[in-house]
Amino acid sequence: MLTYEKLRRKSAAFRSLTGLKVEEFDEIYSEIEPAYQLAEKKRLSKPDRKRAIGAGNKFKLNLRTRLLMTMVWLRHYPTYEVLGVLFDLHKSNVCRNLKIMLKLLQEQTAMDVRWPDRKRPKKHLEDMLAHFPDLEFIVDATEQPIYRPKGKEAQKPYYSGKRKRHTIKTQLAVTPTGEIGDISESVPGSKHDLTLLRESKLLERLPEGMGGMGDKAYQGVQNDDPERPFYIPKKKPRGRPLPEEDKEANRLLARVRIIVEHTLALLKRFQVLAQVYRHACDLYNTIFRIVAGLVNRQIRRRLIKAQA
Repeated sequence: MLTYEKLRRKSAAFRSLTGLKVEEFDEIYSEIEPAYQLAEKKRLSKPDRKRAIGAGNKFKLNLRTRLLMTMVWLRHYPTYEVLGVLFDLHKSNVCRNLKIMLKLLQEQTAMDVRWPDRKRPKKHLEDMLAHFPDLEFIVDATEQPIYRPKGKEAQKPYYSGKRKRHTIKTQLAVTPTGEIGDISESVPGSKHDLTLLRESKLLERLPEGMGGMGDKAYQGVQNDDPERPFYIPKKKPRGRPLPEEDKEANRLLARVRIIVEHTLALLKRFQVLAQVYRHACDLYNTIFRIVAGLVNRQIRRRLIKAQA
C-alpha cells in the first residue's frame, strides 16, 4: 500500500507519481491541514449530527496520504479501481476522499491563478519583448477529449469540427513569464476561440494599455477595441505569397507565442488534463484551475530562483 511515509524516502519516485518535489508537497500540505481541521470541526459540530465528536468511523488513511492519493490521481488519472488497489481502499471510498481533497485544493490554489506584479523585472525576456513593449498577456484555448455525451442534442455542442471528436474547451491567458493570469469557464468544444474570448470579457477586465497576443484564430478581435494593441500573425493574401517582412513579423510573434504552448505542456503533464476526460463536465473547470494553481507555483519558484 502506498503511503506518504514510505514514498517520501524515494524522492525520484515521489516526483514521478505526483509531479511535485517532496518539499513542494509539504508546503501544500501545511496550507491544507489547518483548513481541513477547521472544516472538520464545522462538519462535526452540526446541530443535527447524532454522534458526539470523536464517534463514528475513522478515515483509514491519514491526511497526508489522502493528499498524496489526490496528487497521484491528478498526475496519472487512474481509475478509482486502480487508485483503490494502490492505496488499499474501496473505489467508493476513493471517490469520497477525492471529493474532500479536491475541494480543499481548490480553496488553497485559487489564489495562485492571478496576474503577477507588473513591475516584476523581466531581464531574461528583454530582447524577446523589445518589439512588443506593451505586451502583457498571450491568450490561447485548449481542448480535451471527453466521452461522447448521451443523446443527440447533448452531443452536438461538444463535437469539435477541428478535432473531429467530442471535446471540452478552456481559454487561458499567460504573461510573458509563462504564469497563468486568467482562466475562462470551460465550454463545449464546438465554440470558436474568438467567441470564447469575447464571452469571457478578458480584454474588458484588463487595465487600459495592456496589450495581448494570439494566434490566427483571433482574427477580428483587434476591431473590438482599436485602442488596445493585439498582436496576431499576418495571413497569406489570396493568390499571392506572404511578403518577406510579414514572414519576419510572424517569426517574431512565434518566438513569443511559444510561451503559452510551454505553459500548456506543463498543464498537460498532469494526465487529468491530457487523457480522455471521464468525469462530470461541471467538475472540469475546478480541476483545470487546481492544476493551473500547482503549475503557477512551480513557474514562480523557477523565476525566483533565476532572479536570485
